[in-house]
Amino acid sequence: LARKICNDNAMMDYLDIQWSHKWAPNENFSRELLELFTIGKGPQIGPGNYTTYTEADIQEAAKLLTGFRENEEWGNASLFDPDTGLPGCNLDLNQHDTDDKVFSDAFASAAFPSPVTIVGRNTEAGMHEELDDLIEMIFAQSATAENIARKLYRFFVHYDITTEIETDIIQPL
Repeated sequence: LARKICNDNAMMDYLDIQWSHKWAPNENFSRELLELFTIGKGPQIGPGNYTTYTEADIQEAAKLLTGFRENEEWGNASLFDPDTGLPGCNLDLNQHDTDDKVFSDAFASAAFPSPVTIVGRNTEAGMHEELDDLIEMIFAQSATAENIARKLYRFFVHYDITTEIETDIIQPL
């Protein structure tokens, strides 16, 4: 689902990704991806450091998402996602930052040891591989599962999550 969000044409438009290029990455989309859709902000432990990610991580993710573009051909069925039936985005390799993206140790895991690096690629297929690596890196963190479980609990059960609910319900979920 997170990967589909990152390729959705409406999200490209809504979060202004078309203005993001390798010389000036737009952080709007990467911030929303981390803060709202996946891992969540977490408590702030220092300037630009929120336990689950840092401001530098937002910037690295923004570099990774450069070259993803809104698809202006809404009627071109070949550009529609086969799973969702929704228009997918276009890729512009000339606008993509092909350098390696280095993330903070907040994302370190067995699958992504420190220094956490997503290797830059210089093909359209490589752009999708970088995106896959980003999504895998985010979902390798337990904080992502906890954040999503909290959102589901708040939506379906109750807005207030006590320490007991966190321990007895959220953590097991």
